[in-house]
Amino acid sequence: FKQKTAYEIYQCDWSSDVCSSDLGDEVKSWAATLSSPYCGAPAHEDITQWMAQPDQVQSMAVVALRDPKGELIGLLALASPDPQRYHAGMGTDLLERIGQLAGAALSRLS
Repeated sequence: FKQKTAYEIYQCDWSSDVCSSDLGDEVKSWAATLSSPYCGAPAHEDITQWMAQPDQVQSMAVVALRDPKGELIGLLALASPDPQRYHAGMGTDLLERIGQLAGAALSRLS
């Protein structure tokens, strides 16, 4: 695969393949600390497992999705088999903006 994207919304009542409330407390706690997108090696096995081919994930970007009040409502994860695709030194302005827009849009659905 070239790149895969997954998202998880955990404070909602929807039932679908991409929206559930099975995020572990460790991942929720870690996600709550994200003030900017995380870019680097896979940080949590739970997030890596969202991907179609989790064994091939070598780098990922994880973006916290927040509602307009700043409450964490989910995560957006992008993964790549290229270990250098997502790295700590990369710019994250676009990822931050995508997270803001997605969080605002998704918060209207709950």
